[in-house]
Amino acid sequence: MTQVTAGIIGISLGAVLLISTQLICYKLFGYSENYHKAVVISLSCMLLGVLATLLLIKITT
Repeated sequence: MTQVTAGIIGISLGAVLLISTQLICYKLFGYSENYHKAVVISLSCMLLGVLATLLLIKITT
């Protein structure tokens, strides 16, 4: 893997993790009146972020 490809993967991974973390915080505090719904939505966002990261790594390698 070249350094350019590794850099692109690193930047993409960082962006996906940042966006998923922001969504988790937004959903968790946005639905604070319904805690169970907030937990389910937060875990779903985190899972989608991880899956998107794995997909990006698979596509770029």
